[in-house]
Amino acid sequence: AQQQRFLAFDSELLHAHIELLPVKAPDGQSAQIQIFWMELPRTSVQAGAAAQQQEAVYRQLVDEFPHNVFLCSPGGEIFWTNKTSNQFKFGADDIADFASTAWIDKIHPDDQDMAFRNFSTGMAVGCIEPYRVRLKKHNGEFEWYLFTGAPMFDEAGKIRHWVGVNINIDKFKRAEEAAEAHTQALYAQINGYVRRLEEAQKLAS
Repeated sequence: AQQQRFLAFDSELLHAHIELLPVKAPDGQSAQIQIFWMELPRTSVQAGAAAQQQEAVYRQLVDEFPHNVFLCSPGGEIFWTNKTSNQFKFGADDIADFASTAWIDKIHPDDQDMAFRNFSTGMAVGCIEPYRVRLKKHNGEFEWYLFTGAPMFDEAGKIRHWVGVNINIDKFKRAEEAAEAHTQALYAQINGYVRRLEEAQKLAS
């Protein structure tokens, strides 16, 4: 009879001790594998390195996120933006100027009052409702974005900072405007047919 073979090893990738033991089934025709998994203890250095690695991966993920992302304080001061946002607004991966005036002129003049009112009201009540706003690209062109934001809390339950996301909806907005214009043109055409029909009926009577 073939002897069972026991296999045990440590996985650096999974940071665990793994043991594999073949077990014959009662019918003698099939076999099962019992797996014993035990996570290896981490030293403080290993735990710190793992936390730093996880944070680096998270930062890279958000930095390369295909939407504009920014962080701001509870008072509204922006202190971080991702590469996508910087490329859209400034044409560069990184920027050093986070003065509020650098952001005011990125909002279309006709949308500024609405945007600031919704943003400040949302921060005051702890919930920002999504709204549409036109933002200026680094080449001077405006595009439509859907803005939404969410608070991040500390251990005491207080808002530590806000995460804001601008999602580009320019193509959808342009298509919506084109469909609305087409609908209005159809209504005008129908109204013209109705007027001509009414005039023809008056002449025939």
